[in-house]
Amino acid sequence: MPTYANTVNSEDLLIGAGRCAATVRYSVFGESQTVDEALLLPEVEKWVKQRNLDAGVPLSAFRVLLGSLGDADASLIACRDITGLVGFGLLPNGGFSYGEPGRHGLCVRADWSSGQSQIYGLAGDEVTGVRVVLGPMAHKCAVKNNAFFLETTCDEAPSIDAIIASLKDARAVSFEFCSDTMNRDLRCDYER
Repeated sequence: MPTYANTVNSEDLLIGAGRCAATVRYSVFGESQTVDEALLLPEVEKWVKQRNLDAGVPLSAFRVLLGSLGDADASLIACRDITGLVGFGLLPNGGFSYGEPGRHGLCVRADWSSGQSQIYGLAGDEVTGVRVVLGPMAHKCAVKNNAFFLETTCDEAPSIDAIIASLKDARAVSFEFCSDTMNRDLRCDYER
C-alpha cells in the first residue's frame, strides 16, 4: 500500500488493514465537482506537484471536502482512484496520505507545527460522528462530506489514544492506537 507523509511534522495514521477498499462507500466522490472546487484546481495542482505526488487520478478528481479550517484557513481535499484507494490532505500546508481505507472508511492523519496540531480524515457513509481521544479528553468532530477535522494546541506531536466513530445504526466503534510505531495501525477495540 503506497502512503505518503511528505511533511516533516506529520504522521500518517491510516486506520485498519484496508481489506475493504472497493466496498467502502463515500458518497461525496459520486457527486459532481462544484464551481468553487474547480476554481481551486490550480492551487491543488501546485500542492500536488510540490509534494511529488501521483495518486493515479486526474486533478479534476480531487474534491474539496471541508474548507475554511482552523487558523490556517485550510481546505481538506481528497480523491479516490478506480480501485478504491483514497488520498487526502490539507491544502495549503498539510501533508498527504494515500492508501486503502480502514473499517467503516476511516482514514486519519495528524499534522503539527508552531504549537498547533490538525487531526483530520475520511469517514465512510455510515459514520455520523467522530471523537478523537487525546489523553483524558475526547474531542467531538462533526462528519460532513465524508470528512472530519480537529485543531488543537500542542507543543509536540499529538498523542492520539483512540478514535471513536458513531455509526448511523447507533453503534459506536472504538479504534485504539498502538504507540510503538510511526505508521500506526489501529485495531478495533470494541464495537457495540
